[in-house]
Amino acid sequence: MEYRPLGETDIYLSEVGFGCGDNASLMISGTRKERSSAIARALELGINYFDTAAHYGNTLSETNLGQAFKDLKARPIVATKVQLVESDLSDIQSTVIRSLEGSLSRLQLDRVDILYLHNRIGLERLVGDSGRVTRISVDDVMGPGGVLEAFQGVKEHGKAEFLGICSSGCDSKALRQVLTHRRFDCLQAQYNILNPTEARTAPRGFVGTDHGNSIEYAASLGMGILTYGTLAAGALSGRVSGRVSPSRTGNTWADNLKRAKALNFLVEDYVDSLAEAALRFVLTKEEVTSAIMGFSKPAYLRQTVGWASKGPLPDEAIERVEALYITDFATRS
Repeated sequence: MEYRPLGETDIYLSEVGFGCGDNASLMISGTRKERSSAIARALELGINYFDTAAHYGNTLSETNLGQAFKDLKARPIVATKVQLVESDLSDIQSTVIRSLEGSLSRLQLDRVDILYLHNRIGLERLVGDSGRVTRISVDDVMGPGGVLEAFQGVKEHGKAEFLGICSSGCDSKALRQVLTHRRFDCLQAQYNILNPTEARTAPRGFVGTDHGNSIEYAASLGMGILTYGTLAAGALSGRVSGRVSPSRTGNTWADNLKRAKALNFLVEDYVDSLAEAALRFVLTKEEVTSAIMGFSKPAYLRQTVGWASKGPLPDEAIERVEALYITDFATRS
């Protein structure tokens, strides 16, 4: 396992992180023995970063992760998240404290290594048709009584070592306004071979959602970068069913399956599987500290770490992928 620095902090993360979210449900629905066995195996393989949140499995992820760490007497690098709803915005500080204290209790820890804000951020607060706040504002984050002030408070009290932002669904201009102050240590962002625009200018001819190149901007400010969505909601895994569901890449899942077929040349010429290509593509980006991967079965751990150990994709392979963006992965001429 290789380890990469978390931006300008003094900690190093395994280049493969252990995601404990709902999609790979091991930390949500597995048995206690399965969970402890998987985490023990991950630690043996060198994975030292575990990523969870209070809303993963409606707190089950944190609870089960904390129990497994206790069973194993293990204390790796742990991150969790705070997510605000509309009723929280009148007293953000109390909400952050209450949320983190709940997370620490479930994780059976005195502090977390990284605390993320897991809300979409816009230039202004955005309210949807249902009356729900779909984006909090830059001022909600950076202003008096805002998220940053609350995060700094829990950090000063020793409850969180480093602070992070999740970019999912954020307005790119608003996100940059937050990042430019250099008050957060790391960024968690979606990045994969089907949609690389979190980490670069949108390629010529690209038709997917442009995520605004937040990774390179954050890295230029000295922030660590953690990525998720490596397998594009399963379209790149080779282990998916025929159902159609929304993908977080900005295109439908069915469309991404079609695009993934255009990448079969990678398996023919460079790698053993499309999933391997997907992970190595992400890790080819030097700015990436750790690629957070979900594991539905313990057996996938060794396989994933083995892929990472092969290093970046060859330059020739990257150049051939680049050519596919112009034609939307050959789905149009």
